[in-house]
Amino acid sequence: MLIIYLHLLLSFLQIAVFGYGGTDALLAFAEHEIVARHEWLTAAQMADVIALSRITPGADMLNIATLTGYAVLVKQFGVGAAIGGSAFCTLVCALPSIGFATLTDRLQRVKNWENIYESILVVLRPIVPGLIAAAAVMLINVDSFGSPSTHPWQFGVSLFLALATLVGTALYRFHPLFMLLLCGITGWLLF
Repeated sequence: MLIIYLHLLLSFLQIAVFGYGGTDALLAFAEHEIVARHEWLTAAQMADVIALSRITPGADMLNIATLTGYAVLVKQFGVGAAIGGSAFCTLVCALPSIGFATLTDRLQRVKNWENIYESILVVLRPIVPGLIAAAAVMLINVDSFGSPSTHPWQFGVSLFLALATLVGTALYRFHPLFMLLLCGITGWLLF
C-alpha cells in the first residue's frame, strides 16, 4: 500500500507543480498520468471523473485528485484506505498552490514585482493554448465520442455537440454553463 501512496504522491505533486493554465490545460497531463502511465482508471472512467469533478463544488483538479485517490484504493484496500487516499491526493494537489500563493505574496512586496510578473507571463502565455488543445485531443477517444465505424450515431452527435459548444461559446459568446445545459439536454434527447 505504501508504494501506491508513493506513486499517488509523485503523480499528483507533478501535476500540481507543473500545472499552469487551469484545469483545461492540466487534463492532458492528468490523463497521461492516471490513464496511460499508471492505468489507475480507464479512459471512460477518466471522462466520468472529469465530468463529475466539473459539477461538484470546488476546484476541478482537486476534485479529480480526490476522486482518483478514492477509486485507486477502494478496490484493493477497502473504503477506509480509499478515504485516506482521497484526502492524501487532495492535500498533495493543494500543497504547491499554497506554496505558490505564499511565494507570490512575498514577491508582491518586492519593488520590481510588476517586471518579474510580466516576464513570467511572457514565457507562459504561448504554452497555455497548446496545453488546452492537447487536453481536447486527449479527451476525443472512442469511449467519449464513439467510433465512426462502430457507433456512427454516437460519434456524429458527440462531434456535433463539441462543435456547437465551440461555436456557441467562442463566436456567439454564450455562457459555458448555458452551453453545457443545452448540450446535456440535446444529448439526453438524442441518445
